[in-house]
Amino acid sequence: MKYTTRVICRREVAGVMLVTLGCLGTTLCGCSKSPDGGAVATADADADATPETVTAEPPIEVPDGTPEELFEFMEQTEIKELGAPEDEGDAAAPTPDQEALGRAIRRVMRVRLDACDKILAKQIPDETRTRAIRLRLEALRTLSAVDPDQYSSQYDSYVKELLSGSDPFLARLAKATQFQNEVMEVVSEGGENVDALLTQLKAVLDDPDAGPEVMDMTRDAVSWLFERGQVEVATEGYRLIGKRFENNADQNVSDEARMLLSQATYNNLKRLTQAVSEDKEGSVPALLDALNAVLAEADNDPNSPAYAMQTAQFLEFSGNFAEAKQAYERIRERYAQATDNELARDIGTSVDLALKRLNLIGTDLTLQGVQLNGQPFDWSTYRGKPTLVCFWTTWHQGWPQFADEIRAAIAEHAGGDVQVVAISLDDSRSTLETYIRENPTAWTILVNPDPQAAGFENPNAIKCGIEMVPFVMLVDADGKVIDIHLAQQRLVDALSKLKK
Repeated sequence: MKYTTRVICRREVAGVMLVTLGCLGTTLCGCSKSPDGGAVATADADADATPETVTAEPPIEVPDGTPEELFEFMEQTEIKELGAPEDEGDAAAPTPDQEALGRAIRRVMRVRLDACDKILAKQIPDETRTRAIRLRLEALRTLSAVDPDQYSSQYDSYVKELLSGSDPFLARLAKATQFQNEVMEVVSEGGENVDALLTQLKAVLDDPDAGPEVMDMTRDAVSWLFERGQVEVATEGYRLIGKRFENNADQNVSDEARMLLSQATYNNLKRLTQAVSEDKEGSVPALLDALNAVLAEADNDPNSPAYAMQTAQFLEFSGNFAEAKQAYERIRERYAQATDNELARDIGTSVDLALKRLNLIGTDLTLQGVQLNGQPFDWSTYRGKPTLVCFWTTWHQGWPQFADEIRAAIAEHAGGDVQVVAISLDDSRSTLETYIRENPTAWTILVNPDPQAAGFENPNAIKCGIEMVPFVMLVDADGKVIDIHLAQQRLVDALSKLKK
């Protein structure tokens, strides 16, 4: 039996999250794919719009026909009532108001319910029967959310019927639908019992015969939690689903499961880096532990090298230099013997450059080259006063604003008592000269006279491990590097310390 991956459309009516399901596995209400695999379309919730205030309209009559004709009728009804996929992004298409959207979704779900009942009354193959039952289940669940007085008991009875029936596949669907319903109640009504959802998810996943449909339904439900800010619970949910299906015999299922595991890894790293940014106690060791977990699972996730390097770079750029060194060393050790020679080489190169930058701190800096105006450059003349050394290029779009921020920070927080040496990494000398004529500066502009050593091949850049611009470091009056990666608040903090 073959099943297609479903595209879920989420809409809110009266503060309740509704879920509509394309009956042929296609997008039926003009929504677009979200990064986590679902598809999202929302309408603003209106707390005053309740089922009782919705204007009654005549129901849509469902015609007689074959199962395929009825499935087609359901699809066309959804397109008519909720919009076709090509309507997505059409600026001319009007956005339905809350009440109208609620009425449309109710009509669609009632049509689905009636059409499925007609299909199920026929002599039909098992696959057609399963398809109709599933759509009926989804319709009842949605209707029970918006019209609980009329449909909740029907939904509950239908779930119990499927759970106690002779078809284990349908029982699994019913159980997964119950999980979806619990999630919808939490995210729509602000429920607090979020952690209990993980217990229920584990129970759904514990079924040894759970297959692609269960994975899809639980994944979609977990994505609703993520979209509503329940990041930690959603991350664990993705991890549980991914672990359950990562070794599935169906390659498509196992690939999807590994994507969920990768998503869980990304969410966790993002959460921890935010904690480090907020200077939360224990956040840096926790981030290093998470990096170790990424490296341990590196063979199973093609995104692991990027996650690992981004984590180390975050530690470096945020000023956690000792921990950044640890991170880079662990990454180099992990990938030194990688079977992908190009990957091993690229990571090795990036780590070497990073360690060059980090090892600058506390060392005597030496610079070489000539000034743009042709005058010789003597680094020793800069002793006695702190100096900001900036690696930069004219082609970096943010450089003018960045330079203004440096000037303002020096004037406000260092009393102007800081020198600046700006090392150009431009490939074209003429472009640099034109830029300086149009943007005069009192800073010393240092260049390399050898045209074969332009750009990032500049000896100063190579020595300092520069692979991005702008790069700013602070050198004290004795010529020692005391800080790197200075921008915004870190620049202000570094200059402010000079007064103390």
